[in-house]
Amino acid sequence: MSTIIVVTVDNGFSSLFVCFFLDRPEITFTVLSKTEQIIAPSVLNLDFSIYSFPLANVTIYHNRNELKTFLITNGQQFFTTSITSCLDEGEYRVEAVNEVGSDNDSVLVSVT
Repeated sequence: MSTIIVVTVDNGFSSLFVCFFLDRPEITFTVLSKTEQIIAPSVLNLDFSIYSFPLANVTIYHNRNELKTFLITNGQQFFTTSITSCLDEGEYRVEAVNEVGSDNDSVLVSVT
């Protein structure tokens, strides 16, 4: 859901109206299904898109353990991690948070 902020600047001669559309982050995985089967050793590529304004802080978790946090621009993003054993299986979750709200999505990975 968008929030609209309207700012009016009046210098006595003319008025300027500026609209800002604030959106909570929205995450979409673009390649992976909700479950992935991986044969170790291998690599897990998380391919996802995030759209938000203002920009979102994004954190990637593996089984509730933080792997990486970063501020991103809108659009397609990639995160790659090595899969070396069955200890790397579980939930990989992407969480995006900005001043307007948050979103998260996850992929369940099993390793053989």
